[in-house]
Amino acid sequence: MPISNIIPNAKNLIAMRTDPDNRPELNRALAYVKDQLKGFTVEDFERNGATSILAYRGDTRPEKFKVILNGHLDVIPGKDWQYEARVEGDRMYGVGSMDMKTNDCVMLEVFKDMVDKVPYPLGLQIVTDEEIMGFNGTGYQVEEGVKADFVIAGETTQFDIVSRSRGILEFKVTAHGVTAHGAYPWRGENAVEKIIRFIDKVYELVPNPETQEWKTSVNLANIEVPNKAYNKVPDVASCMLDIRFTEEDADTILERVKAIVPEDFDFEVYCNGSMLYVDDDDFYLQKIKEAVKKVVGKDPVCYGAYGTSDARFYTEHGMKGVEFGLVGGGIGTDEEWVSIKSAEDFYNVLVTFLESL
Repeated sequence: MPISNIIPNAKNLIAMRTDPDNRPELNRALAYVKDQLKGFTVEDFERNGATSILAYRGDTRPEKFKVILNGHLDVIPGKDWQYEARVEGDRMYGVGSMDMKTNDCVMLEVFKDMVDKVPYPLGLQIVTDEEIMGFNGTGYQVEEGVKADFVIAGETTQFDIVSRSRGILEFKVTAHGVTAHGAYPWRGENAVEKIIRFIDKVYELVPNPETQEWKTSVNLANIEVPNKAYNKVPDVASCMLDIRFTEEDADTILERVKAIVPEDFDFEVYCNGSMLYVDDDDFYLQKIKEAVKKVVGKDPVCYGAYGTSDARFYTEHGMKGVEFGLVGGGIGTDEEWVSIKSAEDFYNVLVTFLESL
């Protein structure tokens, strides 16, 4: 049974401290996955230190895969004791248990078992930088010509399907002023005050909803001021902002932000990522629904995610993708967990889906 490999492999990966800045452990985890792929072609990718792989059958990469299973090995950092998996009943606890090392191990087994059985090109894509926006992993592979008709980012979704997600605009602005002694503020120009006025304009442009709604929202992530003295008017200040936008603002949000940036500010876009969107009547989406109903016995709900996944890199290039995966909870907390039974169900759902194409 595939579960006999999935859970031991997941435990071994959880024990590797694959925090986003721990490159040696990320590379060790990727090497561990590669070691399970002997006999298959495995392409290595690397940009800006971030490593990733793409596995498939045959000596030459297909011009276009029919399906790619996409996963990541990097995790949201946890406490030391969380890097040792523990099992209590049907739940396995540990950093990355549901985001998404168990999911990776399921997709690994599905790929190994199905790549020679399906009459079309199937790929397995494992990256190490999804938690830090994925530009050098999935993003880089797509830039290098990796294509697919359909991509499943195997994130934990309780066997429902994320068929849309908000886009992302992250940027930094820096204000410049004139320094002066704090006793004579009129002799200077306070850069912090300029930043505060700009932030107020952003919140006027993007008023945050008071409760969870499918609307554009903004997060003030950081304010930086080099000045450490009480008695000095600061002449430099900056802030970082994270806007998550819906289809209503997708085509206009960047230009609207630019329009409120003062001319004497520095403006730097860190990320401008597209939305994820798949029509409800899409062929592949319907096949996933049918597979879930057959294996798990539930009618999966298609919904919108407020965050992002690496599937967006494919939709930016006109390809289709969703987030779909097993049952778990506690992401980013001390009690992150995954359902062991759902790992086997996830395997069977993916196999059923691939066989139906």
